[in-house]
Amino acid sequence: MYCYKCGRQIEDNAKFCRYCGAAQQADAAGGQKQEDLFGFQNNQSAPQPTPPPQYSYTAPDDSSSVGFGILSAFFPVVGFILWLVWRDRYPQRARSCIIGVLVSVALYVVMIIITVALSVSGILASGMIYSYSW
Repeated sequence: MYCYKCGRQIEDNAKFCRYCGAAQQADAAGGQKQEDLFGFQNNQSAPQPTPPPQYSYTAPDDSSSVGFGILSAFFPVVGFILWLVWRDRYPQRARSCIIGVLVSVALYVVMIIITVALSVSGILASGMIYSYSW
């Protein structure tokens, strides 16, 4: 069965579309008519039911992956792109990628801080900075 509002395929016995939340109920002729759960037409006054929360589909083969985390740590741009692509359908795999990216960025910042500290201490120890008194 297809949703009358958004046109996506939904379960045959669904009362609401899981994508757009529109109420679904087929009439005897096989067409779609817009009714709520209580069987009232839209022109009659009746309490409107609350549609169910929106569901997102996650793939059954989703699992966290150390390999993608390591790949993302060595190539953060690739990890970020994989996270963007997989964050809805493969959330655990995407989480592994973004953790790898964050670890890579954190190590980069720590290395910069250490390099700057060693450079400053090397300059001070070598005596390249002189104090002039006039």
